[in-house]
Amino acid sequence: ISHSSPEMVGRSVITYAPKIEKKHHLLEAINNGKNLSFIDIEPLTGNKSMFYLKPITFGKSSAPWSLSLSIPLAKLNQGTNRTFGFALLIGLVSLILVSIIIIWIARSITKPIRRATNQLKLIAKGEIQKLDTTTSRFIKDEISDANEAMALLTDNLKKATAFAQEIEKGNLDINYKALSDKDLLGISLVAMKESLTEAHIEEEKKRLV
Repeated sequence: ISHSSPEMVGRSVITYAPKIEKKHHLLEAINNGKNLSFIDIEPLTGNKSMFYLKPITFGKSSAPWSLSLSIPLAKLNQGTNRTFGFALLIGLVSLILVSIIIIWIARSITKPIRRATNQLKLIAKGEIQKLDTTTSRFIKDEISDANEAMALLTDNLKKATAFAQEIEKGNLDINYKALSDKDLLGISLVAMKESLTEAHIEEEKKRLV
């Protein structure tokens, strides 16, 4: 054999690694020009190593030669462990980022829904003054549309309530405009004001007479 250690140069494979030769039939593989790979104990270092044998030729020589390479598994695992650690770190960072995104999406969906539900509960109880007309959702989607519609409804209810309270105080000069020709509440409030105004005028006429 040819070896990086001078004392090994020229020795027979059987002398260099008798146990490995007997176990893996190195001479037979070299004579037959076979590729061979296996894991065993390196004779000089005593380290568990990966062995590779590759047949080679020199010019027109018919003598069988093989190039053997032994790599300590510790060296191989060192690179593997480094790669695994890096992959694990990337995986953990990705998992954290995905979790943050999922939590943010979930909250962006549930928060306006919960807010709308609370608004509807207040409307059902008649607690108009406690309603919140602010909108804080920046993403335009179905939820934001529902949120804006709820804010508009809340604002209209507050205006209607304020108008009714002024009428109750006797302030018939206050104006109120129905949102549309289908706004039953608004139309009813305007009609109520007109009826009260006419009644007030008639009462004044009777008083003057």
